[in-house]
Amino acid sequence: SRWAGREGGRASGHLPDEGLPESVVDLLLEAQFSRLKSELLAALKPEPVEPLERPMFGELLTEWLVWISSKRVQPANEQRLARHLRGLYLEDETTLTAAMVEEYLANLPLAPSTRNKARGVGRLAIDRARASRRWREVNPFTLAARAKEPTRKYETLTEAELVAVQEKLRPDRRRMFRLHLHLGFRPGELLALRKEDVDFNAGTILVHRSHAREETKT
Repeated sequence: SRWAGREGGRASGHLPDEGLPESVVDLLLEAQFSRLKSELLAALKPEPVEPLERPMFGELLTEWLVWISSKRVQPANEQRLARHLRGLYLEDETTLTAAMVEEYLANLPLAPSTRNKARGVGRLAIDRARASRRWREVNPFTLAARAKEPTRKYETLTEAELVAVQEKLRPDRRRMFRLHLHLGFRPGELLALRKEDVDFNAGTILVHRSHAREETKT
């Protein structure tokens, strides 16, 4: 009671100068030290950190395919290209590197242009994941080098051959053939033409729909 009531006692954290046996002072010092130690350890204890989510590439690619399907006229093209990347599906941002992507694509039995298209699908999928912070590292598909594509050489028909081809067509198909040949229309775009799409004065044809839909592929 004497210790509790003295000024500078327990409330201030200081021991009295006199009047207590050494054994009691030792006990009080030990208790105070233990309390300070506990407070210090509690202050230094790090906050619990939740483990980082590291989704696999296959999961991110599947999510991108679902998202892009509503924005593409032919989503099956992206799905087909994504299947070529199935050997990388189990990798995540800690294991998938640009060197791995390059080696994997180089070993695919595909034409260089198709390998580059598959690379583009992977790049777009991870770009979207990075935008939502589900992929924190650099995009390995962006760093991976494109396959070198050979220059295409097209063999075209001569004027005489084109005349010969038209003579073999049904008479009602010859005009359609000429439009295909000279303007590059797709069959669906040609069948969807209406009178108001043709401006004879300006010499133009407006193409903005296809036979099966109210839009064109490109």
